[in-house]
Amino acid sequence: MSKKVFYGWVVVGALMAVSALAAGSRFTFAVALKPLTEEFGWERSSLAAVVSLSLLLTTLVQVPLGWLIDRFSPRWFITAGFVLAIAVLLGMSVADQLWQVYLIYGLLGALAFALVSPVISTAMVNHWFARRQRGLALSLTTSGVAIGQLAITPLASYLLTWGGWRVSYRALGLFMLAAVLPLVLLLLRDAPSEGRLAPREVQAQGSRVSLWQAMGDSTFWKLLMGVFACGFTMSFASVHFVAHADDIGLDQHLAADALGLSGLFSILGAIVIGRWSDRIGRRIPLGVTYSLRALSFLVLAVTRSDWMMFLFGVILGLSWTSTTPLSAAITAETWGRRSSGFLFGIIFPVMHLGSAVGAYLAGLNHDIMHNYSLAILVNAGIAGLGALASFAIRERRETTPTRGLRPTPELTSPGGR
Repeated sequence: MSKKVFYGWVVVGALMAVSALAAGSRFTFAVALKPLTEEFGWERSSLAAVVSLSLLLTTLVQVPLGWLIDRFSPRWFITAGFVLAIAVLLGMSVADQLWQVYLIYGLLGALAFALVSPVISTAMVNHWFARRQRGLALSLTTSGVAIGQLAITPLASYLLTWGGWRVSYRALGLFMLAAVLPLVLLLLRDAPSEGRLAPREVQAQGSRVSLWQAMGDSTFWKLLMGVFACGFTMSFASVHFVAHADDIGLDQHLAADALGLSGLFSILGAIVIGRWSDRIGRRIPLGVTYSLRALSFLVLAVTRSDWMMFLFGVILGLSWTSTTPLSAAITAETWGRRSSGFLFGIIFPVMHLGSAVGAYLAGLNHDIMHNYSLAILVNAGIAGLGALASFAIRERRETTPTRGLRPTPELTSPGGR
């Protein structure tokens, strides 16, 4: 590889692959939800509670992880999480009892998804890139989630039709083990240590900020409102959307395609909004993102045809990925990169709390009312609150160099360090 290539972009590519496969392993649960209820007679609220349990435990684990990654190598945390995600997929392929689903997806999956979550990957990217390119780098990293959704959700749906839900889980797990894990081990590298950074870059890291100091800033609470809204609304799309489409007489394979299409537009949205935020700041792009999320659910509320279902997917996709990188960038630029892992490790898990609440309440809504109408309107309202909170954020700008960190010679090839 040419020495002119900044190795941080290679790290971004590797993190995109990890995020894609990890997210894909999560989205297969939405495809398998109805077949599991039909095969074993389990209620949807019981399976939605598995997702809620997993998200809640992930939330608890991410808080200490955020503290650890400011002090130790993120590379090995991410690799361990990827290995555990493979174990979750292979374990789910042989599960036939509800308690096994709770153990494999609810408990083991919580640890796996915490280790490959944006808390760790965004902290890694924050240290590789300075402000001028950070928005784009973070957006590309988290767009891996959308890529996984785009590629894996429709694939899982068709594999389910061809061989059943067990085949879907097993095929994805074996692919991750044989084809992707070796690349993760080869390409992931931590950012240069402070000893290799220029003085201005060391200064840009900032001093460590305590939780109590951050809590005294209104930006902290506005970010919490936003990420809660993000998680709450994401849970409906990832857990209930395919089943909702089938309930209202639409083709579930087309619903999976619409969810995949939202992944495609999520990549576009991530790149455009990421670059936009590098130019004008993070606050306005973040508020616009949540506004699009609210609009998507208003469209879904009146959806009764295939084309409207795909319109929902497009609008949702434009808002799907950008919330996390923009929130992570605001965290780093408000309190400094030395504290970004710790503080975002507290902020980001609130997204999982929102997902847990949203997933369970939507399932409960269906069990009581036999439809998702109320849940969809609530999702639109929660997203609107996230938009208002984001527009109200007061940004601070880092006094950082306006470019990515200079690569040292040994960091310009995968074998360097």
